[in-house]
Amino acid sequence: MKAGYYVKGVSLLGKTYAPELKKGSKKCLGVPTVKLRNYHNDLRNMNKRLVFASGLPSTGKTKQAVDAGISELIGGYYDKLVIVRPVILPVAGMLPGTLEEKMAPYTKQTANYCAELNGGVTLESLVASGRAEIWSSDLLQGNRFSRAFIILDEAQNIPKSETFKILTRLGEGSKLVCIGDVSRGQEGRVKVQNSLLYYCVNKFKGKEYSGVHEFYDEDDILGDEFTKEIIIALIPDFL
Repeated sequence: MKAGYYVKGVSLLGKTYAPELKKGSKKCLGVPTVKLRNYHNDLRNMNKRLVFASGLPSTGKTKQAVDAGISELIGGYYDKLVIVRPVILPVAGMLPGTLEEKMAPYTKQTANYCAELNGGVTLESLVASGRAEIWSSDLLQGNRFSRAFIILDEAQNIPKSETFKILTRLGEGSKLVCIGDVSRGQEGRVKVQNSLLYYCVNKFKGKEYSGVHEFYDEDDILGDEFTKEIIIALIPDFL
């Protein structure tokens, strides 16, 4: 059996799972394109400790990563799912509440994918059971994650200068998946060419331990046809 692949309903490591992570309850997410298939394979390959996915919106980058993370968690290959996002301070100012509550607006789409793919089980309940953690990228320094499937989303908003601090957070048996869009349409507080994602896509391409995947073609865009038409219309000005 190839390492890192989930077998429905089979405990590969004899783990005891939290009640909300029932083996066989997870939905199967399709992989409609060759590029996504290659990305999917690297997500499920435990020898690929670093995976980078750079591409346009609506290309399946984050959804595939969440799908793989939940599957690997259920399969017993990782002990924890870690969701990391950069925090861009809203105009309204600092948000109240705990770290999870503060991060909720930034991780809402990830939470929706988690519930959709895991039979309605929420990211919040996985956090409460200790099977998932939510972090701001600004707070990673000084922490190390072992046997964790880490998803770093919106990585185009993290400056290149933070690359060393973030990539060295991986402990034994962990995988880091960096996702984002380095097209000019996503340019915010960080110029995309000065971002962690842009730097890493070029730095780690071709390395045995990493997978680099780019989704900037019209055929890569999935989902709603109207959204696809909008993205295609904007590509000449923002890609």
